[in-house]
Amino acid sequence: MPRSFHLLAGLLALAVLVLAVFWFSSSPVEVPIGPAAAPVAAPAGAPVAVAGEVGAVGVQEPQRTAVSARAASRGEDDPEIAAALAGYVGRVVDAKGTPVADCGVRLVRLAVDEILKPSMDLMDPVAFEPTYVAGAAQTGSDGRFRIEGVFPRAVFLLQAGIGTDAPGWRMLQQVPGPGEVVDLGDVVLADLGVVTGVVVDEEGAPLADAWIRAIDLPATLLGVFPFERIDPKGHVIVRQEGRGTGGMVMSMPPWVERAFEDLPVPTTRSGPDGRFRLTGLTPGNNTLVTVHPRVLADLRGNVTVKGGEERDIGQVRMRAGEELFVVVRDTAGKPVAGAEVVAGPTTLVAPVDPGSPIGVTDANGQVSTTGFPKGKVTAAARRSAKDPWTIAEPQSVNNDVEVTLPAQHRLTLAVLGPDGKPPAELQVRMLRGNGNDGVREMALLGFAKAVDVGKELVRQDDGSRVLERVAQGKLGLLVQAPGTAVKWVEAEVQGDTRVEVQLASARSWSVTAFDPAGKPLRNVTVFAQDAGSDRMTNMPLGCGRTDAQGRLRITKMGGSDIRVSGSHPRYGSAAGTKVEGTEEFAVRFEATGSIEGVLTTAGRPPQQGAFTVLCFGNGRGGADVEDMPTFHVPDAEGKFAIRGLQPRMYTLQVVRSFELVQSGGSLFRFVQNEMLNNSLPSERAQVPAGGVAQVQMETDANAVTGPSGRIAGIATINGMPATECMVSARFGSARRGVRVAEDGSFSFDALPAGRGTVELQLSAAVMGDRPPAVWGENLELKAGDLLNLRIEAETATVEGTVLMPDGSPAPGASVNALVVPIKAGSVPVRADVRQTQRVVTDAKGVFRMEHMPVGRWNLIARARGEVGGRAVLQDLELLPRSSRTGLVLRMEATTTVKGRIEWGSIARGEDSWDVLTFTSLDMASGLEGLGTFMTGTNSDTFEMPDVLPGRYRVTVRPADSSAELEHPGEVVVPAGGLEGLVLMPRTVPKPEPQPKQGQTKTNR
Repeated sequence: MPRSFHLLAGLLALAVLVLAVFWFSSSPVEVPIGPAAAPVAAPAGAPVAVAGEVGAVGVQEPQRTAVSARAASRGEDDPEIAAALAGYVGRVVDAKGTPVADCGVRLVRLAVDEILKPSMDLMDPVAFEPTYVAGAAQTGSDGRFRIEGVFPRAVFLLQAGIGTDAPGWRMLQQVPGPGEVVDLGDVVLADLGVVTGVVVDEEGAPLADAWIRAIDLPATLLGVFPFERIDPKGHVIVRQEGRGTGGMVMSMPPWVERAFEDLPVPTTRSGPDGRFRLTGLTPGNNTLVTVHPRVLADLRGNVTVKGGEERDIGQVRMRAGEELFVVVRDTAGKPVAGAEVVAGPTTLVAPVDPGSPIGVTDANGQVSTTGFPKGKVTAAARRSAKDPWTIAEPQSVNNDVEVTLPAQHRLTLAVLGPDGKPPAELQVRMLRGNGNDGVREMALLGFAKAVDVGKELVRQDDGSRVLERVAQGKLGLLVQAPGTAVKWVEAEVQGDTRVEVQLASARSWSVTAFDPAGKPLRNVTVFAQDAGSDRMTNMPLGCGRTDAQGRLRITKMGGSDIRVSGSHPRYGSAAGTKVEGTEEFAVRFEATGSIEGVLTTAGRPPQQGAFTVLCFGNGRGGADVEDMPTFHVPDAEGKFAIRGLQPRMYTLQVVRSFELVQSGGSLFRFVQNEMLNNSLPSERAQVPAGGVAQVQMETDANAVTGPSGRIAGIATINGMPATECMVSARFGSARRGVRVAEDGSFSFDALPAGRGTVELQLSAAVMGDRPPAVWGENLELKAGDLLNLRIEAETATVEGTVLMPDGSPAPGASVNALVVPIKAGSVPVRADVRQTQRVVTDAKGVFRMEHMPVGRWNLIARARGEVGGRAVLQDLELLPRSSRTGLVLRMEATTTVKGRIEWGSIARGEDSWDVLTFTSLDMASGLEGLGTFMTGTNSDTFEMPDVLPGRYRVTVRPADSSAELEHPGEVVVPAGGLEGLVLMPRTVPKPEPQPKQGQTKTNR
């Protein structure tokens, strides 16, 4: 069965959430990290339990009081809630099976009720504080732990071994239902490695408080995006690429900084002598990342450790990097003193740049810092915290980076209340951007700030208000008077601007929740989302819990209509139904049902623990805030049960076991593997009220529905086992992939008989790319056969330097390898995917590609920005086990094309987003795609950056349309660029089909 949309969405969301919970979470629980200083008296070997978020050994009484207060706020004094609370028990053991005493254990819970807080309010903002830690404990002398008082229905992660040399985390595949306590059995800590060293500066002096991290991913993958530059006290700069200045600067809220060191990767800091000891490294190759203020971050790849090994890597020498000078001026060219400035290296793969605060400009409008890599830099500045950020186009770090702040104008607000008169009091908050930018949602999460400008408004004689010195650009205003609803108004300030606002009376809605017996139900968490055309946000908001009478009044929503849903730990989530003709909603929970399923492989129970079943709820009419997907592992007979479900349709998706996902690299490989293997089943189940839905799923449908065969073998690269690589097979509609074992072996249990393709793929790939293939063949698989396959891939290494058009090194340039002709019968890559490797040059413009397949290749280098360029090295022949070094790719300067589109009679929507494509007419056969340049536009004007001079065919694909329109004739782009180009897209006439030989064309 084809893989459902839910799997891709679920896996990607899971990957993001797993990282986000540690990158962007705060924990009110002090997690035990070692033996307690003052242990509590307990029987020998007894586990120390934690109810809800109670601390563990050594917790003082004030902390117990605080935790009890939070427990009360969650409604745990309610018998309905208390009966639904769940938990986990287990035993922590090391790799040899020995119990681990006095180590910390932490349970992380990901759920919408922890994200959508009732405090999220644009007009009365409270610092957003997501809480994910559901409980923590300290293991007893027998290694056992117990965590109870946990809300069910969530994605759970467990951190164990905190305070040891082998701390680990895993996604829990056994999700408790309401009132259940799951026994995890033995939680085995992997045999991990330790790295020690000393951080020094360029002169060899020790650097204290350097931040050292490691992850089991290759440096080439991490080098594509500067993850090491993400600053928990900094910003994220989102550029409007190809359309001049604009975009958004998101500031990291305080909760990011507090949680940043809780990443699920080995992390430590250097001491006063520069020395560090980093524990918890995954055996094999790791990338070590070292960061220190005002010096260049260090990425050291191929740091190899063995399980249980402690390795000293010596000195980590930090280089000063480039010095950055930023000059901030106004539109008259005068320096702006006191302006805040942030900057970061320009990212190649996306218009998103991590930025750090570099200071405040002096009297000359200047500020400087060090620690930047060579290449482009993106800078942004603002006059003060109440002013918008202005993002400058990416510029070379070798020059003074200039930021020009926009002009300031007068903004007049003409506000009328429901009675048609100007209100006496007015509350106004201002956000930069508009509703389509997501700025309101970012403000709710703390990444943007709604600035209170109410006190700066000056009332005029006619009742209007004037705000002086408002920066030019798009802005959104949140306007409210006593007794009125909040009004969201958007304005474009290009000069002195007048905005008229009509306020409506305050709105409120009443919600009543009912249990399956029809009785009012308290402590139901209520969510609401604006549904009218005047909606305030595009995301649901938490509104609080129902009272003892099962009622809650919603007053903070700004739209003329809303959708409502409720969630309860015992009953799940349910949509609210509006009582017609009133402002009242009823949330009615029905008797919960369950899903009982059986999973088979070729008609038999699968190997226990080999698969996980994901359960997704399907919302009704978009009204529900759904529970998080839950994970379930079939037992030895292939049976599984999912209980406590509200009646509705659910989607079940089978994936391979999460058991091996215990590091950042393994998570990446898991998601990659699941996206390659799209043959596991997905089914839908309608759960009746109080009843059971029966489901049966077969993981290998091809094996039981048609002739099949098996493939097994050994895979090597240059004579060594291809450990950690992937063997993929495509036969008929089946697409499978298996990871190569330590000894190089692999096997496929069953594949459809017939002709197909087998490939050996490297495990590392740039996110979003298909893993590079180093070997491939077309094969014939006969029914009932076991095909023994010996894959002996021989590869080469390529290394070289990319130069800018002026001959200087090109740091951060992307280098792609595209296949040319290949030997008969061999298919290193799919016919429709020519790109097999992509790397990024280092600070010296050097690139390296390992395990390149034997054959002939084109290398394409690209740099983007103010001085962009492209280079093509054609027909590079690679011989078995060879090393091609000293290659030089000197780029040709690219230019920019600007113009407008004349649509004529072609109908378009006001906010259409169109794709504009320039395709080279000069490239040699086989290279045409290298000269294709694309951009998007949502207006009649366009700006196409980084175009090589030459002749082009230009096409436009309007938004929401598969039709392609073509500009008549060719467009010639000179070396100096092209401005004022007028495109007149017209429908491309389809060629009339020609009659086959022996036929004649007839008219009808």
